[in-house]
Amino acid sequence: MSNTGPLNPRKPVHPVIDQLRIARNSQKMSLAKLADKVGYDVGVFCSVERGRSRCRLEVLAMWAQALGYDIVLKPKDEACKPYNC
Repeated sequence: MSNTGPLNPRKPVHPVIDQLRIARNSQKMSLAKLADKVGYDVGVFCSVERGRSRCRLEVLAMWAQALGYDIVLKPKDEACKPYNC
């Protein structure tokens, strides 16, 4: 059997996810604590932060709120182009 790579290859992580990860780390909040505050399994956040899966908008909003943030819309800019936002 040949090795063709991981079963769940890493996908580009959206800038919003990067910002949430940075905010979580700056608050020294573990993934387990975040999962507890939001009410989802820690694996959800781990997989999303690593680019291995995506999450629903409602989970994203709860994630942001648990860190003291809101998700807001803004006009497209150059930073969003690699993600086809």
